[in-house]
Amino acid sequence: MILPSALPGALVGLRYALSTAWLALVFAEQINADAGLGYLMSNAQQYFRTDVIVLCLVVYALLGLACDFAVRILSRRLLTWRANFEGEA
Repeated sequence: MILPSALPGALVGLRYALSTAWLALVFAEQINADAGLGYLMSNAQQYFRTDVIVLCLVVYALLGLACDFAVRILSRRLLTWRANFEGEA
């Protein structure tokens, strides 16, 4: 019975870890990348293409929101057994 009682904390930790992982990915791609969204943003910064930068930021935001939404759905499915669970995290 240890795993079911630890599951809510683990899922919250997963949400925080995913947000930190996205931040680290953005940072790493900005510093040292030769492909990907970070590379595209770096090139757009050099050529003053703010439209491309904003588009890349929107793509990063949508990917982050999709990951958070997936973990919320997962927690809703896995935590239905809790009596005080309301479905919102």
